[in-house]
Amino acid sequence: MKVEKIILVVSVLLCFLACGREEIPSTEDTVTVSLNISQEEMNTIGTKAMFPLDPKVENPIADIWVLQYDELGQLCASDHQEKTPSLSIPDHEVTLKRRPTSTIVVFANVGDIAEDDYPWPATIALLRKSRMADDKSLDITGGAAPKRLYMVGETVLTEDKIQSEGTTSINVMLSRICCKLAVGVHQSGSEFSDIQVKILNGAKGFIVFPTVESFTDTYVDNTYYTDYTEDKPQSVGSARKYFYYYLYENMNKDRQTKIQVTVTGKNGTKRTRIFPITSHGELIRNTYYNVDLELKGSGN
Repeated sequence: MKVEKIILVVSVLLCFLACGREEIPSTEDTVTVSLNISQEEMNTIGTKAMFPLDPKVENPIADIWVLQYDELGQLCASDHQEKTPSLSIPDHEVTLKRRPTSTIVVFANVGDIAEDDYPWPATIALLRKSRMADDKSLDITGGAAPKRLYMVGETVLTEDKIQSEGTTSINVMLSRICCKLAVGVHQSGSEFSDIQVKILNGAKGFIVFPTVESFTDTYVDNTYYTDYTEDKPQSVGSARKYFYYYLYENMNKDRQTKIQVTVTGKNGTKRTRIFPITSHGELIRNTYYNVDLELKGSGN
């Protein structure tokens, strides 16, 4: 009799557990998402340079990271795919977790600083103020082809956007994390033999989604800035000579990124001047800055 009661109790318990498992919804449901990726145009500050670099060397996308943060701001899925460098990316398909609301963050061209096992921040709050690429220089001069430019964008995926069948399509706009600088120099009635241009206080990395406060709080140490190598002396005449740079944004007004120009006179005397890039002292990502400098003087 006791044995029968024990068997009966165990049977009821197993039945209860089985029913309980059926009633608990799965948290591993996935959804196939097709990302329609596009690139935001650069904002232009100042007169557009007469000889801008070919967009084909500054727009290619070579790899894509997709991060999914759930309604609690927790990282719940990630995907990394390398691409054949291309100016346009057809629909990029990934498998994500099904959540009521998700923030989808997409990076392009960060494969050299974020490998497949890269420890992305566990929360969206930490990601937004994360600093990356301290050891990567963007210094590009003389119109040479730049390295692939880092890009980032985000969008929100909600339950009502998820298709009941097939693939869910969402749009993501990518913005370049760096800014572009063109320095045009020419002489007007002067006789300087050559010119050297140097960038001072360039930031060595970037914050994923910066604010002025977060940038100032993070980039407080001199080790976060660098003076880019000075160009070789170049001759300059009445026609403008352009120097091109790709720089990380810099919102720290106490350590503004500036232009240093050194010219050599006919007698070999060197003169150096330092110029701001913007009137407000900040460099903002995805912006094309144009600075026009006119050399005046006897050159003696």
